[in-house]
Amino acid sequence: MSRIKLPTPIPEWIKLCRKVVAKDLLDGGSSIIRPYNIENEIELDTDETNIGIAEAKYQLSKDLEGESKKLLKILDTDLDPIWIKHKIRVFFLKKYYPSTIHKLTEYGVTFHGNKIFFPADRDLRCECIKALIDHHNSLPLIDRPMTVNFLAENKMDLAADLLALPDFILQNAARTKVKKQSETALEECMNLLNPIKKHLKGIGQFLVGYFSSVPEKAADWGFLILHSIQSIKFRKGNVKNQSVKTLKKLVNGSELKCTGPGPLKLFKGKFASGKFITLSKDQTFTIKYGYGTITLQNLDEKNNTGYEAEFTQ
Repeated sequence: MSRIKLPTPIPEWIKLCRKVVAKDLLDGGSSIIRPYNIENEIELDTDETNIGIAEAKYQLSKDLEGESKKLLKILDTDLDPIWIKHKIRVFFLKKYYPSTIHKLTEYGVTFHGNKIFFPADRDLRCECIKALIDHHNSLPLIDRPMTVNFLAENKMDLAADLLALPDFILQNAARTKVKKQSETALEECMNLLNPIKKHLKGIGQFLVGYFSSVPEKAADWGFLILHSIQSIKFRKGNVKNQSVKTLKKLVNGSELKCTGPGPLKLFKGKFASGKFITLSKDQTFTIKYGYGTITLQNLDEKNNTGYEAEFTQ
């Protein structure tokens, strides 16, 4: 059995679209995909225009992402030394209150169970630093666990730390703004690209069917052809409300589609933990290397949410 292997990176989709358009123009009126395109209301002229806009949006997203990372690096260079000293203070207070550890909440410390939680978000880090210092300053001098000698021994200047926080918050706001602009540009890119991806997938499948005896001819349009002795199995399913479901042996290069009604969270591997991708109704995710096994999570309280996918068995 032969099938097309769809690209994963956005630049590869852009390249594929341009190859299909170029081949269609080269063949002109004899282009074998034109009847298919007419039947399925695919206008390659429109796709070519939109792919150019999508490419510009993608490049803008990458440029802004790079700028955001630079701003984060500058922020962390300034904030990290103060954050490290904050953690030293927290662990000192933990030792100071061994039997009443939850008194640390008065210093703005958060717990997950009995474990101290240190946030990754830079604004929250600033809030933690401020809360601890503010509570320390509110105590009578004689009742402060962090004595003048302790602060001097560890080269800690609480007043200077407080003074630096507003600038860190402004830096993070600027970085967050750039990051959001990057995400918006990428979203606009995908809004243009997703219909084109659907068109290209259909054209590729049509070509493999048209050249059933020599499917490699689809490569003339830029498609990569894979051969397998296994038959691909297309399945539909549901994730029950407020539950998770693990899917295994997904076909690399195929697309998993959320058919709704609610969104699904997609996690890599067997567990619903760590980073995830949110798929709303009719959105798709291209299965790539490492995602042969995924876990879907449906947080809807009432409705089951459907999916469609291709499996190797």
